Amino acid sequence: MIKLKNITKEYDDFKLKNINFEVKKGEFISLLGKSGSGKSTILNIISGIDKNYKGEVLFKNKNINNYNLLEKKLAMIFQEDYLFPHLNIEKNIGFGLKMRKEKKEIIKKKVDNLLEKLGLKNFNKKYPHELSGGQKQRVAIARALAIEPEILLMDEPFSALDENLRLEMQDLIKNIHKENKVTTIFVTHDQDEAFKLSDRIILIEDGDILQTDKPLKLYKKPKNEKVAKFLGMKNIFDSKIFENYYKIDKNQKIIIKDKDIIIKKNGKIIGNIEGINYYKNICELIIRFENGKIYYCDSIENINRYKLRGKIKFDIKMDEVYYI
Repeated sequence: MIKLKNITKEYDDFKLKNINFEVKKGEFISLLGKSGSGKSTILNIISGIDKNYKGEVLFKNKNINNYNLLEKKLAMIFQEDYLFPHLNIEKNIGFGLKMRKEKKEIIKKKVDNLLEKLGLKNFNKKYPHELSGGQKQRVAIARALAIEPEILLMDEPFSALDENLRLEMQDLIKNIHKENKVTTIFVTHDQDEAFKLSDRIILIEDGDILQTDKPLKLYKKPKNEKVAKFLGMKNIFDSKIFENYYKIDKNQKIIIKDKDIIIKKNGKIIGNIEGINYYKNICELIIRFENGKIYYCDSIENINRYKLRGKIKFDIKMDEVYYI
């Protein structure tokens, strides 16, 4: 449905580098990357906000700039809600339909349906300043969906919300996409958010696409060390450093995940716990051993098994580590 061909853009000291990808009808794609990586720039190019670039954006095999705004049925949601302060909620939601000269009875039917679906039924006559941040984003989503868009673009829509509300909004979007199957391109810097929502993830760094894959494959098979580090994988080693403990068939970079580490009394590798970090329901051990340090996560319920600066023995399932 949407295809980007050789998109390049330079400004200041930043450059989008020959961006190519395709989004199929009904897909939910996330552009995942750190701030300043080029994610929002790509979204602005697709939307038509930014026309100063080289390359081509195709919508249904036709240059997207050859469509007028009403023809391409594209809706965009930003981090800011951008609601009209002088319009009440039902008029905000119906604004796009009114611009398309829909009949009043059709507008009312669609708006009422969205008010119900997004839990806004009792807010129809209220104004934006009377709503919470989460409620205003629900209105922004309803307004975008009202025109029944063929493409929905979302630029960090939940990043300003607190964690609980952000998780709630993620569930809402996931359910809406499951029901409507609107083609969605979602920009985020939050890995958990991207993995939760996406059919595929496009990983972007410094204006360049590092890898495009389904979430599970991206996690299981990062393309290179840069991707692995971006995804927070800390245990990246040269396989040869373990040759004193195991038979090593090839000298190559390996990624060792928690599932590959076995804590056991008779483990071949001896280390010391030099640090313990706590993250909600898990604890992360920083283990110093002969050739470096390795990180291991366990349930917080098992924290009493470990002692800071205490000795620890472990094995690595070398037949299951991932070679990059």
